[in-house]
Amino acid sequence: MNMHRIFLVAFLPFISIGCHPAPSLYVDAKGLAAEVCTNEVIGFRRIVNPPLILFNGGADPTNWTAEADVEYINKQGGVEVTNLPIMFWMTAGKLYAATDMRVVFERGHQEFLKEMERLRNGN
Repeated sequence: MNMHRIFLVAFLPFISIGCHPAPSLYVDAKGLAAEVCTNEVIGFRRIVNPPLILFNGGADPTNWTAEADVEYINKQGGVEVTNLPIMFWMTAGKLYAATDMRVVFERGHQEFLKEMERLRNGN
């Protein structure tokens, strides 16, 4: 019985690999992620690294996410890098992407909580 568990655990990652999207959707997702970066980051300069697309849930685009490191010019004229979270969905057979605002808001909330804790501790 333990041997069966070991077998399943060892091969489970390989089973999920077979659930990748069609190559054309992968190419579309990469292009859309790059488009989101250029269109939604104010002061956009360049994408530092190609967006990392995670095909969570296999072929269903509503479960896909991406992260892109984007370089931009800040208000003072300096250059900064931000990590842009991207979400995907499909409507009527067409793939779409946008900034994942749920992740952006959660990151902001976590920063707020850290700052409140810092102030409480007198640092």
